[in-house]
Amino acid sequence: MLQLRVRQVAEEKGFNIQRLHEQSGISYDTVLKYWHNQVRRIDTATLAALAKALGTTSKDLLEEG
Repeated sequence: MLQLRVRQVAEEKGFNIQRLHEQSGISYDTVLKYWHNQVRRIDTATLAALAKALGTTSKDLLEEG
């Protein structure tokens, strides 16, 4: 099972939910769900936008758990 590491990576880079929402162009509610790992299906386009805003890759935002 894959786990999202959005929160961990974002916090390491000094981001909060609001800043990630603004930088990524992804809706606040969607960022909130990814932040708290509460998504049923991971959308690759959303994950890519979050990764780009964080200056990393989508792969870095995932881990096997």
